[in-house]
Amino acid sequence: MAAIRILPAGKYHNPELLKIPNFLHLSPLAIQKHCQALKRFCTKWPAGLDTDEKCDKHFPLQIKTQEFAFSGTSIRWPDYRIVELSIKMCDLPLDSHATDKMKRLLRERYNKKTDTITITASKCPTRKQNYEYAVYLLTAVYFESLKVEEWEDEKTEEDWEKFYWDKSESKKTIVSYMKQIKPELKDEEILNDQRVKSFSESVSRLFDQKEDKSSLNEYKRNVLQILF
Repeated sequence: MAAIRILPAGKYHNPELLKIPNFLHLSPLAIQKHCQALKRFCTKWPAGLDTDEKCDKHFPLQIKTQEFAFSGTSIRWPDYRIVELSIKMCDLPLDSHATDKMKRLLRERYNKKTDTITITASKCPTRKQNYEYAVYLLTAVYFESLKVEEWEDEKTEEDWEKFYWDKSESKKTIVSYMKQIKPELKDEEILNDQRVKSFSESVSRLFDQKEDKSSLNEYKRNVLQILF
């Protein structure tokens, strides 16, 4: 059986680094004493942040990291550096164009059901670097979404991720049809007509949601109301 050779500590070695870097060996009473000693350095929780909804409103950006406690010569664990950044799309000041473009750039990093953007950074060696990289990615995607390129003006209705009634040919057709019946009507009067509003809602639902018998019947009913 081979003998294990223990090297003596050098002149500048720190024996504290060989100790277990956690408090799992302490008793509940010892932990309570530690907490009481640290309590005088803590501040009270803000009174205006008494619910999760208020916390999300004032602090929409969330950063998730993982802590690991283990026995070893190094306190660094590979998964310790991973940083997950998340924020809701509705909390960002974006117009319809920027929102559509940002969703396309993020792809699988955007959850449509929860309206949440999630960016995970793990390539850099330290947690601080991964945090800064995740914030940089979010910033870069945000400002890229605000840009309007020349080729984007060539977008047609078939390229829309969502149906926009105000930009659609359907709106122009309805306004033109109503003016042929009553030329004295203005565009605002036509668009504020309850029949036209109901028609716009049914058309938007038909494009954005799954086509079914109910949506088709609603569309048919609104068309008949306008025609007759």
